[in-house]
Amino acid sequence: MKKFITPMALLALGSQMAFGSIYAVGGEEANVLNTTDCTHTFLEDGVFSLTQEMDVRILLVGGGGGGGRDCAGGGGAGGMLEIDSVRLPAGSYNVIVGQGGAGGVQASAKGGSGTSSIITTADGTVLYDYC
Repeated sequence: MKKFITPMALLALGSQMAFGSIYAVGGEEANVLNTTDCTHTFLEDGVFSLTQEMDVRILLVGGGGGGGRDCAGGGGAGGMLEIDSVRLPAGSYNVIVGQGGAGGVQASAKGGSGTSSIITTADGTVLYDYC
């Protein structure tokens, strides 16, 4: 059974199994219709916890670039990393959601770069980092 992580900046991951047993918590949780899957979406930094080892899907989106001022153009989208299936052991994972870049402040100035969305273990070991 696959689950889905989206630090949307990111991250929706997890599962809710039959009979209401919950094996993953964190972020904004939503059940996937007609399945036993559950998404866990993070729009801000948070902690994702698994009570048992599971296969998950990850969608990690980095912060986009800021738009330019006046005639300098629009900002760019953040990068996206999709992992169809990865086995994560039980434990807690830090989810850091990438921020969009600042807009340009002077005439025709470009906007700033966005920051990475990151998933780490509880001890800070980086598992995934994408901008």
